Amino acid sequence: PVGSGVLFAGRRGAAVWVRPPVPGRAVEPSLPALSALGGGGEAPDLVRLVTTLATECHRLRLREATGRRPVRT
Repeated sequence: PVGSGVLFAGRRGAAVWVRPPVPGRAVEPSLPALSALGGGGEAPDLVRLVTTLATECHRLRLREATGRRPVRT
């Protein structure tokens, strides 16, 4: 929806972005990002998010330990 501050991805469980607060602008009543992931704030969506973040952190730590530079995508 326009003005909601969320960009909805086409598939279920895809990442979404929440617009950061702007001084002097009305604050949205709630952050829709977690409920937008699966439409109902289901636990598997949160698990998928945490798993993705943990994987990326692990990859970065491995690259730092081996002296390799991170690959930009």
